[in-house]
Amino acid sequence: MTKLYTFLFLICFSSVYSQKTFLRENFNYPAGALLNANGWYAHNAGTTNPIAVSGEGLSWSKSSYVGSGKGRAAAVVNTGSDENRPFDSWADTMSVYASFLVKADTVIVNSGPYFFHFVQYSSPAVPVFTATNSSFRGRVYVSPGSAANKMKIGITFGTSTDVAADGGQSEDLNIGETYLVVAKYSFVTGADNDQISLYLFKDGDKIDTEPTKATLGPYGKGGGTSANPDISSIQGVALRQFAASQKITIDGIYVRNHWNMTTEGTSSASDIVRSSLNIFPNPTSDRLINISNPENAPVKVCVYDIAGRIVLDQRVENNQIDLSHCLNGMYIVQLTQSNETVSKKLVLH
Repeated sequence: MTKLYTFLFLICFSSVYSQKTFLRENFNYPAGALLNANGWYAHNAGTTNPIAVSGEGLSWSKSSYVGSGKGRAAAVVNTGSDENRPFDSWADTMSVYASFLVKADTVIVNSGPYFFHFVQYSSPAVPVFTATNSSFRGRVYVSPGSAANKMKIGITFGTSTDVAADGGQSEDLNIGETYLVVAKYSFVTGADNDQISLYLFKDGDKIDTEPTKATLGPYGKGGGTSANPDISSIQGVALRQFAASQKITIDGIYVRNHWNMTTEGTSSASDIVRSSLNIFPNPTSDRLINISNPENAPVKVCVYDIAGRIVLDQRVENNQIDLSHCLNGMYIVQLTQSNETVSKKLVLH
C-alpha cells in the first residue's frame, strides 16, 4: 500500500520543474468523427458546423517532427463551432510550447483570422470546459501574402487583429504547404510581464533544439492596453473557425513545458502516454464519466482514491464509468486497452 500511495503521490504532485507533456493530439479518430465527441469541448456556437476529423493527416518527409504522419487531422474549414481540448493538469510556470503541423489551402482577408490559441477557463479553479474566458493568449493566424499563392502566419499576445502592437507576422509562405508552428508562452515574474513567441519551420529545417531567436517575438501585452493582462495558468488549447471559406488543416498537436519536437518522451510520471484514450468531463460534479475511446474496444478500468484504495475495478464496454458511490475528491483512473495502460487524474467536486 505504501508503494502504491507513493506512486499516486508522484503522479498527482510531481515537481513543476519536471518535464511534462500536457497534451498529445494526433487525431486518431475515424474520418468524419466530431472532435466534441472525442475529448474536445465547444465553447462558442457549439451546434453550428462542429469541427470534424479529416480523411488524412499531415506529414513531413525530411524533418522528423514527432506528430508527423500519425492519425488524421482536424479540418478547421468553416465558420461556427470553436472548440477546446483541456489538459490533464494546468501549466502555470516556466514556458509552455504548443507545436502543430498546419496547412492552409486558402487565406481569408479578415480583421481577426486567428485559428489557434491557448485557453484559460472562466472559473480556473473549478473549470467548466464549455466556458472559456476571453483572455485568449498566443493567437495564431493566417493572412494574405504578397501574391495569390502566398500567405503569412502570425501571432499576437492577446489581440484578435492580425497586425497589432502585441504581435507580428512572417515573411511570405506557400499556400498548400505544410509548416510546423510552435507557439511559446513564457510565464515571467511580476504583473503583466508574460511573453509569447512563435517559431516557424518548413520540412527539412533543423528542429531538434530550440533556436536562439524566435521567428516572431517575444511579444508582451503591448501598447499598454489593460485588455491583455497575463493569465494565471494555461489549461488547454483551442481551434477557431472564423470564416465559411477558410480551409485550414491542423495535425500533431503537442503541448509541453520543454522543447522536444522529435521524440515522444517519457520523462515524467504525469506524461500522457496515449492521448486518444481519455476521460471527460474532468473535473466534474457528474458521477457518470465518459471514456474517449476511438478504437471502440473494451477497456478495463481501475479507480483508486488518494489513499490508494481501489474503489472500482471492472471491464467497461459502453465507454462510461459509474462513480455514483464516490465522494468528492481526487482519484486516479487507470485505463487498460490492448496491453496499454494510461493513468489519469480525476477530480470530483
